[in-house]
Parts: sequence; C-alpha cells; structure tokens
Amino acid sequence: MLIRIRSPDGMHRIEAGLKDTLAQLLEKLAPVMNAPSPDAIVLTRDVGGQSILAEFEQSIISLGLKHGDMLFATVAPSARPSVEPTGAQPSASSRNRPAAGSFIVQEDVDSQLEKDDGLIRRKRDTKFCKHGANAMCEYCTPTEPYDAGYLAENKIKHMSFHAYLRKILAQSKIRGDISGGIPPNIPLPLEDLDYCVKPHCLSGHAPWPEGICTKCQPSAVTLQRQPFRM
Repeated sequence: MLIRIRSPDGMHRIEAGLKDTLAQLLEKLAPVMNAPSPDAIVLTRDVGGQSILAEFEQSIISLGLKHGDMLFATVAPSARPSVEPTGAQPSASSRNRPAAGSFIVQEDVDSQLEKDDGLIRRKRDTKFCKHGANAMCEYCTPTEPYDAGYLAENKIKHMSFHAYLRKILAQSKIRGDISGGIPPNIPLPLEDLDYCVKPHCLSGHAPWPEGICTKCQPSAVTLQRQPFRM
C-alpha cells in the first residue's frame, strides 16, 4: 500500500506492507525527511497536529490507514541539527525559512477568495427562460468561473489560477465519486508529479535499466499549454 506524507519540505510517498507497524513506517520516512532518527518525526492525521499517531507497535491497518491516505509529518525542533555557527548572526535565508513543525501561512487574498462561492451570476435570458422572475433554469443559473462557454464568450484565453483550482478539485471529486475513491496512480491536485521508474518492482524482471514492465515504467508525458494565468 502507498501512504502519502506531507511535510514542510513537500510531499512524500512511502510504500508500506499490509503488516508493517507505525514504527516501520517511520523508519522508511526518516531518511526521506533527513531526520536524525525515526523518533524525531511527529506524525499526525491533521495539519494542526491535534491527532498525533503514537501507537508505534500497532500495524498501520489497525490504525485505520488505507491505501492512498495522507498523513502530516514534522521533525521535532530539538532533533534538527543546527547549521549556524556559535555566535553567528542568522542568515537572511534562515530568518525567512519556516520553523520546524510549522506550515506555510496562506496569503490574505487566498483566504478572502475561499469565503466567496466564486460563481458567475447570469441574468434571465429573454429568449430561452420561460419561468417567472423568482425561478432559475439551465440558461440563467450561476455558472462556474472555468465554464468553457463563458470563457469563449468573454474572450478569456487563460482562466485565473483560482478558477483552475476549482476546476481540478471538481474533477477529482467526480472521479472519486465514480470510482469510490481517487485511484492512487492518478496524481491529486497540486501534488508534485513523479515520472521516475518505480524501484523495487515485484514483477520478477531484472531491475532498471536491465528490465522494465508496465507496473514500474513512468506515465507518458504530454506537453501542453498552461490553461491558467498567474
């Protein structure tokens, strides 16, 4: 099974066996996060760190974790090795770097836009709307900001970044509703894509570059225009 771990350094994907314990999962995660030891990693179920996982001897299955679940990890501040010499003033890069155990704070404009539904209001169509003034139909209901017809009508070549986020999140929700969960081989929105050959393939062939199969080869890459503006 695949467990996704989000840390201040980015997203990590850790392969774990069905009988692996939480301690074994931390042992695999420690070198990926450059932690001095597995005990230095604080693993939580939520971003705020309120639900800490500390049942190290229990299996990840018994903890309710399943394939594709996401956890959040930080390295304890006391466990991080100091890179600043004694008596030296902290550099500009270290002053601007988020402290261990903290997450990046969202910009005020993003927080304000999250409170808005983002829908585009449309007036009653005099040609197609046959209902009263207090009713709505498919021709006058509010539309999403990424609606292809709206973009073409207003000659918008690139939608806004927030509209693009709404689009991919909506697609992921539909994809999850159809399949009963988003398949693990399909990247989630805003995740770093990985097009490397999967190591330690269990299909029985020689390791890359001597051998490769459909299970361990990366997905195809298609170059296309960025659909949103920044």
